[in-house]
Amino acid sequence: SANSFYVTGANFTFDGTLTLRSNIRMGNQFSGTPANITWNGNIGQTGGARNFLKDGPGVATLAGANMYTGTT
Repeated sequence: SANSFYVTGANFTFDGTLTLRSNIRMGNQFSGTPANITWNGNIGQTGGARNFLKDGPGVATLAGANMYTGTT
């Protein structure tokens, strides 16, 4: 099971730190619309291995120090 984080446009950049407390699924709220997501901040986890999933068309760029141990 994954928590979802959906955006409503084509290109988004995030600069903050993210701590995964559960699996996360990111994508565009409108099915079939590409969502290019760039996460510049660090991504960590708590409570065990967590997965970071990109949903739908588009590209996810994880540019920070990614210290979570689940799948991408």
